[in-house]
Amino acid sequence: MGLLDKADGMQGGSAPKAKPKVASKKPAARTAKPVRAKPVKAKQQKTAKPARQKKARTQRQATNRDLPGEFMLASTGNRAAAGFINFFWNWSAFTTGIALNVFAGANTTWIIIGGLLMAIVNIVIVPGKWGRSIGQFASRTKYIKYTGKKPFFLHGILSNLDVLFIAAGLNFTLVASAGDGQVDAINLVIGILCLSIPTANYFFKKKSESKQSLWDVAFGAYLVAHVPTGEETGWAARLENLGEYYEKRQSDKTDKQSKTAKKAKANKAKKESENKDE
Repeated sequence: MGLLDKADGMQGGSAPKAKPKVASKKPAARTAKPVRAKPVKAKQQKTAKPARQKKARTQRQATNRDLPGEFMLASTGNRAAAGFINFFWNWSAFTTGIALNVFAGANTTWIIIGGLLMAIVNIVIVPGKWGRSIGQFASRTKYIKYTGKKPFFLHGILSNLDVLFIAAGLNFTLVASAGDGQVDAINLVIGILCLSIPTANYFFKKKSESKQSLWDVAFGAYLVAHVPTGEETGWAARLENLGEYYEKRQSDKTDKQSKTAKKAKANKAKKESENKDE
């Protein structure tokens, strides 16, 4: 029955009623949330930077290269003594060996080598160690820079090379005068340059009130009197004894000269009195 009823319904039965469509509910509109207005920061006005004041340019003051007040320039006698002793020590053996070799034909190799070693000791080793040469120890003098300190060691070496410059200059000049050619012209130029250095030293000393040589002016050095401290030991003390020996010789020489002058003056007065009596 069930199948027949379904067939009858399909053939002649009424169609099933359509269900009415239910209108879909629209979602309720959401209420807009009030947007908080962000506070606008007021732009800070930039304060004007103060104008930079131009610094006045300070002129560089020239370095004072005068002799410091606590030192005293060496006397003429002490200068002469230092120069003579240095010359005798540095070059006496060397020049003697050269002269004997040239004029007498003698084999003086060891004399020349010994003379060069003596020069090296007094020009390089002693000044490098104590800042003074043997001549300066004996004459109680020393070189001082305008700053009050010892000058650069190269100053002491160059100050003792005048004799070597003269010998080299004469040698190059004589070699150049013996022939003619480009090599001889070069020798002549070298000879003139070597001779110009001691010549410049001579004129610098003559024109300078402080008796500074070319090298003294270049290095800002002065030859001043040295006062021993009495604290020297070893070789320094022995070298200082040279100064005591030299001063003793000088004082004896001065006393002898003064006695001779007094004696001559007394004899002269005696003769004048005898002439008056006559």
